[in-house]
Amino acid sequence: MLNTACPEDWDMLAIQEPYLNHLGNTKASSHWRVVYPRDHCCNGSSCSRSVILINANISTDTYLILPVCSMDITAICLMGNFENLAVFNVYNNCTHNKALTALSSFLSSSLHTFYSPATDHMVWMGDFNRHHPLWELPDNHHLNSSEDNIWPLLKLLKDHDMDLALPLEMPTLQTTAGWWTRPDNVWRMLGEFDPLISCTVSPSLCPPITDHLPIVMELELPLHRAMLPPSRDFRLANWDKFNKVLTEKLTLCSPAKLIATEAEFKGKVNNLMAIILEVSNTDEIVLMKMPCPFSKHWWNKDLERLKAQRRHANNLAYRFWDIEDHLARAKAACLSKDMADCIKRSREEHWTNWLEEIDAWQIYITNKYAIWEPLDLSCNRVPKLKTMTQGVPELAVNNANKAGILAESFFPLPPQSTSTPPTTYPKPLLGIKFFTHMRIHATIRKLPPFKAPGPDRVPNVVLKRCSNTLVDHLHYIFRAVMELEVYHKEWLVSTMLVLCKPGRPAYNVAKAY
Repeated sequence: MLNTACPEDWDMLAIQEPYLNHLGNTKASSHWRVVYPRDHCCNGSSCSRSVILINANISTDTYLILPVCSMDITAICLMGNFENLAVFNVYNNCTHNKALTALSSFLSSSLHTFYSPATDHMVWMGDFNRHHPLWELPDNHHLNSSEDNIWPLLKLLKDHDMDLALPLEMPTLQTTAGWWTRPDNVWRMLGEFDPLISCTVSPSLCPPITDHLPIVMELELPLHRAMLPPSRDFRLANWDKFNKVLTEKLTLCSPAKLIATEAEFKGKVNNLMAIILEVSNTDEIVLMKMPCPFSKHWWNKDLERLKAQRRHANNLAYRFWDIEDHLARAKAACLSKDMADCIKRSREEHWTNWLEEIDAWQIYITNKYAIWEPLDLSCNRVPKLKTMTQGVPELAVNNANKAGILAESFFPLPPQSTSTPPTTYPKPLLGIKFFTHMRIHATIRKLPPFKAPGPDRVPNVVLKRCSNTLVDHLHYIFRAVMELEVYHKEWLVSTMLVLCKPGRPAYNVAKAY
């Protein structure tokens, strides 16, 4: 699923009955934040059967996790510019209605603290495991739920003015006997504000060896995002062509020469960085990163081909779902089995190859991961931080306030008065006038090539591979720094990642980071 659901295309994934490992956590990459039920992994709690994956580029300031008291329900409240949207992901057991009871209790007692029915909207989605003529296919009347089982759901829908969002005549599950039915559903609240654009079933996105079809819903609710620039694969760059084009552009637009003023210094640095980025962003020289960084390492071309064939076959089989024994059904089932076998074979081959090629350093790193205490960083976020404002205790709730408190902790202001005793220092030695070409080359050779770049997005490998092309330009820039006593303001900007100090009793204070 993580190979199919690229974070560039999806904002949220609502999953029922997810895979959970021996630690009770589901699988997710660093590009997703996982929302578990309120009592997930608490002592005495049952297995969680509902999770929501939220795209990591959506700011955590734009949604709240709603504390529904059920292991079968996850819920969030998305906060747009003008309206809020409460989203409930529900798994309702076939044999009882405990999830619906918990949902009803939360809606009647707690939802009003996060949500205003007059202006906001609400969506329920999930596997409700209930059948009724209002949404079930006419031929499936024998599957209709008993009155005791269906009445709590119908009453909830009526009490909260919920309307069916998924159109009729769209089954979502194919049984082992080949019958199509609809245990999964999506409901939205009726009101003046309706963010729903479309809601449909997408059989082409169905993972192999699964019987429930994915439901795709498009909503109009603008949210603040932190979009990352596209990534390029500098390991496979054409460095001969890179140097040639870079030399031509620098000679034409910004030749190396002595810098006499601060304005010339700023212009030279800006031009140099702009030209390097322009060459780096040329597809013929530096390709975009392939495969997609969200894919598994064992993903290969054979799986990509099978995936495309299977998506086409699934679409065709769903088009003729009401025709018994149609050839498209058999073809889709066969391709699903082939893809599942290919995935298993590819994973085994990748694991075997890794074991055969492993070295001492990889064994050391693997051992460090193995002996660490298990963590689930996919649902990690900085909680509300305690702070003091003019002696009054306060809580930092949004990301901007949290960042301010952490910055004050990491970089405290200097004291107003110094306790250093007055001292007479000897006359300083004469400093260097400028850096030589030899010293610039020696410093560039020490740089780690693929270290994460700073805000300018120029990796060290460009300096290492193009040092002969850039050394004259860097020489005059560094000479201007020493002679004119100037510095480029963008060199003072860095991106700082905040990490938890391990073993702290609480993480609601800045000193724990």
